[in-house]
Amino acid sequence: MPLLDLSKVKFLIIDDFANYRSMLHSILVSCGAQHIEDASNAADTLKMVTYNKFDVILCDYNLGDGQNGQQLLEEIMHRHLMPYGTIYIMITAENTQNMVMAAVEYRPDGYLNKPFPKELLLKRLDMLVQKKAIMKDIYRAYNKKDYQKALELADEKMAQHKKQALEIGKLKGEIALAANKLDIALEVYNKALSIRDFQWAMVGKARALLQNRNYAEAQTILEGVIKENKNYIEAYDLLAQALEQQDKLYLENGQNKNDIQMIKTTKQTYKKDASAMSHTQIVECLMQNKLGNEDMSRELFQQAIAEMPGGSQSFIR
Repeated sequence: MPLLDLSKVKFLIIDDFANYRSMLHSILVSCGAQHIEDASNAADTLKMVTYNKFDVILCDYNLGDGQNGQQLLEEIMHRHLMPYGTIYIMITAENTQNMVMAAVEYRPDGYLNKPFPKELLLKRLDMLVQKKAIMKDIYRAYNKKDYQKALELADEKMAQHKKQALEIGKLKGEIALAANKLDIALEVYNKALSIRDFQWAMVGKARALLQNRNYAEAQTILEGVIKENKNYIEAYDLLAQALEQQDKLYLENGQNKNDIQMIKTTKQTYKKDASAMSHTQIVECLMQNKLGNEDMSRELFQQAIAEMPGGSQSFIR
């Protein structure tokens, strides 16, 4: 028996394969949904979400040519086209799920791995609706930049909803970072890490350390995250920041001016592509450069650039 009444829920299905859109449509109808629209690519989706409000968006990660599902989410969020109450679920294939889940600047509300039964879809929707309701007031204060109120609400909700305490704590850490309350952020992430080595908590702690100018410790944490998950894109970005900031300090002491330029070039380059292999080569390039192994660093960098779309080995001369 359905956990939710879907008769008034407005769905948007996004997939480049018409047959899969049709299959998802049938699943939703069998669950009681009556308001379902679909799109086959990111461009059409952006037009639809600009002029329409959807309660649930089911988006496949692979959308053919153009933006993928994660890039689409990032643009929707950047342009403020999706209200907080909308649930965005990413549908992934087994061979892409780890990469998708590593994209953390803008996270989907949930993931579904193909193939999935309708019972799992209903259970996931029910869970996400409850989570949205619990965290709504926190996000409202957060979006208004009333960080103190948001932090107080987070503490209140964590005390009331023990099962969601970890998820609320995750949001509390982000709020504390935005408010530059680094002691609170570190307390949140250290508490989470005392339970388990959550990668999101390790990256959050590294962000707090970077804001506190503790670049070396942040670098150590981020290198550990990347070692465990070579697809964690934000960790690469933060690691590049840590290395660049350390090089600025070195420059103040008259050391290695070329190192800074190389890292700046690297940052701009790897942001253009989400390839885990390229990211891995680039970070290894940075490591080797820091160790003074310039020939190996150059070789790794050239390999990474060459493997990117439109890549060229002319960036380093």
